[in-house]
Amino acid sequence: KVGASDCIDFKDEARKKLLRYYQSLDDDDSGSIGVDELEEPLIALGLLDTRQQVQEIVNEVDDDGSGMLEFEEFLKIIKGG
Repeated sequence: KVGASDCIDFKDEARKKLLRYYQSLDDDDSGSIGVDELEEPLIALGLLDTRQQVQEIVNEVDDDGSGMLEFEEFLKIIKGG
């Protein structure tokens, strides 16, 4: 069984704010974000140190193997801390 704690559940307002942030990272308006778009903010915030670490995070949450993160995959990074 899958319980509520297994799902990504953000309150509506938090989800809207995260969507706006996600869209601001989508430099090319493709509807998904890649390592190039995530690298600078994650390293600047001190969350990761190298591009390789960013790539590893993307690989971990990229369910469809596209190399790009759609919004639901991005939320996995946020939920995972």
